Amino acid sequence: MTADRNLRKAARVSSNYFARLNNPVFDRVQRRLIKVLYDLWKKDGAEKADRERKLLFYAGAIKSRWLEDEIESMRGGVAFESPFGGAKAPAPENARPDRRWQDLAAALSSRHGMEVVLLDYIPVEMRDRILLFVSDRQDVKLLELPATWEKTTATVRELQSLLRKSLELYSDLRSSKRRDPALENDIAKLEAEILDRLTTLGSSLVPESVAARIRDKSVVVAPFGALHNVPFPALRVGGGGQPRYLIDHVARLANTPSVNALTLVLERYIKIAPDRVSKVLLAGNPKEPGLGAVEEFAAVRAAFPEAGDTSAGAGLRELMRSRSALHFVAHAFFDARNTARSGILLGDGILNLADIAMLELDKTRLVSMGSCETGQADVSRAGDEVWSLATAFMFAGVPAVVGYQWRLDSVSSREFYGRFYRGLAGGQNVGNSFRAAMLAVRGRPRNAAPPLLGNASPCYWAGFHLIGE
Repeated sequence: MTADRNLRKAARVSSNYFARLNNPVFDRVQRRLIKVLYDLWKKDGAEKADRERKLLFYAGAIKSRWLEDEIESMRGGVAFESPFGGAKAPAPENARPDRRWQDLAAALSSRHGMEVVLLDYIPVEMRDRILLFVSDRQDVKLLELPATWEKTTATVRELQSLLRKSLELYSDLRSSKRRDPALENDIAKLEAEILDRLTTLGSSLVPESVAARIRDKSVVVAPFGALHNVPFPALRVGGGGQPRYLIDHVARLANTPSVNALTLVLERYIKIAPDRVSKVLLAGNPKEPGLGAVEEFAAVRAAFPEAGDTSAGAGLRELMRSRSALHFVAHAFFDARNTARSGILLGDGILNLADIAMLELDKTRLVSMGSCETGQADVSRAGDEVWSLATAFMFAGVPAVVGYQWRLDSVSSREFYGRFYRGLAGGQNVGNSFRAAMLAVRGRPRNAAPPLLGNASPCYWAGFHLIGE
């Protein structure tokens, strides 16, 4: 890990920093360490419970090391007070790894006004297994999930491809001047495959014992690697012949880049950012074709009539000093080959991921994005605190970020954010307003003949996801 840090420091002057470290030393060290800890845990003996806690502790400790280096690199090597500087783990003999997750669950439960359960996924890639830590304020349980890591990640890739294709075919269907039975048949086949993959992932990642534990509770998911691209709200859970979407099964649902990141949000940013959204800034060019920005701006302004607007990325930091929420309606893109170049297209150029990391929006409560692929994550490198446009805002100091994982349907975006901001204006918190908006989008009148799901298809609503607190 020390060698890897030195490699990173030497590479910071390069614009190809991300591309040049596709297979870092840290990646190999991390995988081997988790494999060793897994093998120890699998051994029977009186110390098994203690090894379980140590596995939890060390797995969490090595995650934060990667992220701190990434943030420092994104900011060009300039000295700054890292928001995760305090995330360095104390020495094992002084730590209480058995209480760390429970204390976080207790703090979140107090804030949410209901019981919170944390689901923290860790793959053992060299053994092709997946571990899941299920934590609440009472205890922490470590489970070995039934599916293999390789099969699960392959299913995630298949699902993302199916969802994108489904949205494309629905667009063709909507633009057709007459009914097209062949096209409808193709969509129906896709929807059957989508539901099959969602059921497979649901039973793999949220087995029945876990589903029973999280029912009607507030759930925070800390994925790992490819699991960051799972549309968790749409997973089919519960089994027993009556599976339900996860968003229906729980009281509220959010993701976090990692438990470390969420801990730091609670310790630092929540003390600064306001609890309620009171003033909103709209960012984007209303005249940009294909976005529906005028309609979406109007939907947000229906809830916050005094919302300001800007079409430029320059000066965002100053504009946000007096506003608690920032909403983008703009084209966005995700560059998997060079993550730092991913960005949002504004009137004065590209607001890229590196720019976002330097914004320091630590007095902003919420950033939401009516833009494509703002939630898609780069999962090519080690660590579970992966980079996406959405998580970049959280790393810049924003406690709650709403993004989208694939190409966004403008009608769904407008209806989602209209309902979302009405909930905030009415006094709902971000988590409750997010869930209500997602259910409202899914519950719209059917826009296709049976047996097609139409507006209830996951391709229209499952891509929205809430990151953070």
